Amino acid sequence: PAAEGSGIGGVLLRRCLRDQRAAGHDSAQIGWVGPVPFYSRSAGARIERVFFLYRKQIEN
Repeated sequence: PAAEGSGIGGVLLRRCLRDQRAAGHDSAQIGWVGPVPFYSRSAGARIERVFFLYRKQIEN
């Protein structure tokens, strides 16, 4: 919490993506995460697919 808003998350994300590119990858998927605006702003990520999670309590 003390580092929240300092930009360290964006730096770490971009470094991870840079390391992946150096390893020969030309794309990355960031699945099941949020907040979407953070990934869009920090790395230019865009929403490609949306998944919905359904739950139902099963009674015994």
